[in-house]
Amino acid sequence: MERPRKYERDAVLTRANAVTGARLLLSLNTIKDLTREKKPTWKTLVKHVAASVGDHVDGRFAREDGSTESGEFLDPLVDKIQIIGQLEALAKNDRVSRLPVLIIETREAVATWRRVKLKKMGFSLPSKPLGKKKTVAEQVAIGIALTPGLGERKLLVNASLWIAAGLAVVSGIDLLAEEVSLRRALQTQPNVKA
Repeated sequence: MERPRKYERDAVLTRANAVTGARLLLSLNTIKDLTREKKPTWKTLVKHVAASVGDHVDGRFAREDGSTESGEFLDPLVDKIQIIGQLEALAKNDRVSRLPVLIIETREAVATWRRVKLKKMGFSLPSKPLGKKKTVAEQVAIGIALTPGLGERKLLVNASLWIAAGLAVVSGIDLLAEEVSLRRALQTQPNVKA
């Protein structure tokens, strides 16, 4: 049985969006701190963890209350600001390797480009379980880099980041395969241009 919607699809002021807004502020503040810090601090780790937990809370609220167009736009945007912004700040201060960061950034750029292109055609590519695992792996890798006592161990930090980058590649391929399947299905329908 489907749960009744608490908000209409065009709603902006929702519980999920409030949490997403708080995540944005926390993420921007964490990025600012990371541009200044040369080593891990508990303060920055706590902010990162709070923003990461918020990512799961806003998703739960969206499922409970009904997803909205604004939430479908804001949540992935804040995810990218949090992950890419924090990784860039860490790479800038030579606290993580640059190559896995570039791999993650490339995957995000390609996935966003494909989603926007499909959205213009009136279709969507929702996030998949593998993409959610990728995000968690990225959050954990950043968390390791930010943890005093662990963040100074570059081999551990970079190994966790490479795992996240590997998941980024695999989930990106999975997303593109889903798009190909969608396009094939659309080509079989009359009067639909894929």
